[in-house]
Amino acid sequence: MDVPCTEACSVPAISAYAGIDVGAVNFSRAAEGTEAPVSILGVVTDGGICGYERIFTGLKDSGRSAKHYNYSFDIAGKEEDTAELKRMASDFLPYVNINFLGEKTCGEIAELCGTHSVAVSDLGCYKRDIVYSSPCIAKLYCAAGIPFIYAYEDISLDRSVRFALNVANNSSPVSADVLQSFVLRCRLDSRLAQAERRYAEDKYDWWVIMKHILGFTATGRREA
Repeated sequence: MDVPCTEACSVPAISAYAGIDVGAVNFSRAAEGTEAPVSILGVVTDGGICGYERIFTGLKDSGRSAKHYNYSFDIAGKEEDTAELKRMASDFLPYVNINFLGEKTCGEIAELCGTHSVAVSDLGCYKRDIVYSSPCIAKLYCAAGIPFIYAYEDISLDRSVRFALNVANNSSPVSADVLQSFVLRCRLDSRLAQAERRYAEDKYDWWVIMKHILGFTATGRREA
């Protein structure tokens, strides 16, 4: 799961990753103007590797400079998963407008995706020496059509896609300039959200994934 693989113990094998019910994810992206404020959405599923302090630091550095952008960062997640982020957030005010939304359902997260400029997947995998990951929250972002950034290698995600930005898997701040450039590029592409949704339909729906797995087996080859 989640790692490149062609064999295991000399037995042919394939890589696999978890899927989602793409059809159950609401798709309601609204176009944003190029000069609109940047609203960032984060959903914490593991407080140990979310790494959102990299965003805090990058935006704080921007707030101290002459080139200042209007950002907000809304963070959803269970209290136990966001407690440390809340403690750190106080050190970054008033440079960053950070809001904690509490735990949200998948449906509520999809709704939030429709009203934010960009989302953030895990940025702290380096803390546990994780190189490969394929989190379901990134797949939900994809199905909802919101651009997102991430910091790991994902076997399910083509590095060339326009809607996802891969940043270094280390502790370096994610600068406001990097965020702004990515958001602007996405805003200028009127077909991006639809392309992202199609990518989710083609790659992340459970039926697609299971058909791929069955196709690898002798029985699956006969049934596919």
